[in-house]
Amino acid sequence: NGTGFLAGVVVRFGAATATIVSSTATRIVARTPPQAAGLVTLTVVNTTGVGVQVPNAFAYRGPAPTVTSLSPAQGPAAGGTEVAIVGSGFQAGVSVSINAQPAVVLSVTATRLLVRMPAHAPGVATVVVTNADSQSVSSPDAFTYVVGGPAI
Repeated sequence: NGTGFLAGVVVRFGAATATIVSSTATRIVARTPPQAAGLVTLTVVNTTGVGVQVPNAFAYRGPAPTVTSLSPAQGPAAGGTEVAIVGSGFQAGVSVSINAQPAVVLSVTATRLLVRMPAHAPGVATVVVTNADSQSVSSPDAFTYVVGGPAI
């Protein structure tokens, strides 16, 4: 949203030109072009050559995380089980929760997390992995808490 946009206005995200879906004198709707994750400058230029640049105005996100497996997939209700979560798109600063209770993240690579599970009532639990950019994946019934067993 803004003012003074003319027919034929050009919008760039970084160096890439966006596709204009619609525009009026006060509003532009544009389809973002593909880019690598990170902040880019937004540039809007009218057909007269007059325009504006706004540095770091748009953030491209990386791919959302995915979860393909947990190992082990069960542990004692007392918590403490170290679990490897395998998937993709994990980022530094990732958090893991089990039915909204935080797990302790011990190590992170792009494809593997090692976490220490919190205590929880016996039964199945949903595991949610959330990257620092707020993208997340939910894996319903991915971990089962069982009665008894050792706790660490």
